[in-house]
Amino acid sequence: MLKKLNIDISFLNISPDIWDRDDSYLKSQEIFQNLRVVNDIAERGVKLMQDFKGLLTVDEEQKQFLLQCVEDHWKQYTDCKKTL
Repeated sequence: MLKKLNIDISFLNISPDIWDRDDSYLKSQEIFQNLRVVNDIAERGVKLMQDFKGLLTVDEEQKQFLLQCVEDHWKQYTDCKKTL
């Protein structure tokens, strides 16, 4: 991941006590502070429930079963896209 972000890891060779004065560390810190972190799995689950809330069933047990089926499908077809 560090290579993909073009992060210079030379600061790892010096004492952490002086990292705050090292250019490579400061640049790396800035990159990481600006990264957007996404919990894709949780967001997909919330979106699923918002889209289908009450549409297929109002029974909680059936909803849980439906969610398990969808989760199994996602695991089985990991490269499945919405677009054709």
